[in-house]
Parts: sequence; C-alpha cells; structure tokens
Amino acid sequence: MHPVLKRNFEVFSATDWLAALTAHIPNAGERLVRYCGWYSNVTRGKRRKAQGEGGEGQGEGSSMIGEFNEIIPAAAKRAWARLINQVSEVDPLVCPRCAGPMRIIACIEQPAVITKILTHLGLWPARARRRPPHPHLTNLTAPPA
Repeated sequence: MHPVLKRNFEVFSATDWLAALTAHIPNAGERLVRYCGWYSNVTRGKRRKAQGEGGEGQGEGSSMIGEFNEIIPAAAKRAWARLINQVSEVDPLVCPRCAGPMRIIACIEQPAVITKILTHLGLWPARARRRPPHPHLTNLTAPPA
C-alpha cells in the first residue's frame, strides 16, 4: 500500500504507462545486475542442491525453462491470448475464416522455416525483380584496342 496515495495500484495514461514500462528496459550495451534474487549464485546453488544435480548436468537455461514450466500453470501460460484479445479486440485462437476454435500445435522460431511457410501460403512478399537494363545501354561495346 502506498503511504501517500493509500492504494496498491497506479492509474496511467497510455503514454505515461509506456514511459514507465520502457524505463525498465536497459540501454543497448548496458550491463544488468544479475547477482541479486533469482539469478544470484546462492539461490542457483540452492536450486541445484534441491534438484540433486550437484552443479553438473543440464545447462542453466534448460533448468530455468523446466522450472518455469513447473511453476506456471497452463492457464497462466495461455494468458497471452487473453491479453492480445483485450488489446487488439481480436481473439488469436479463433479461426478468421470459419470462426472455429484453433489450438497451438507448434512454436516455430527458425527464420528460414517461417519464410518457407509464409511463402507457401502466399503471405510472404516476393522480392521485387530488377528492371531490365535501359535499351541504349545494352548496345554499348568497348572500343577496339
């Protein structure tokens, strides 16, 4: 509870909210403090000890993902769809053609695969072809030496 405002929330205009949100994004090249809280060596060691890894085995990234999936329930993981629906007023899990329900079957992150799929569906813009050379420039030849 805020001692002056006597409430535990803040009301922002859209631009003030964006300004407050972007204040937490570090500048390019700026170092972040990663030795406090969840990322500190002490808590990482305690987590490893609790898992029985003893400091070896899986990398830190894969164990973090595993712990994240165990901690966050499935309903909270799907909150992105609710938030997109709230912001853009379009439900991302409803088919735009038939209005039937859709489900997520894969998460594709490789740019080459994304390009191939969107090209196949006709949703990827084709590269603009080069214009042919100007007619009077094609007949130029080098002078005899």
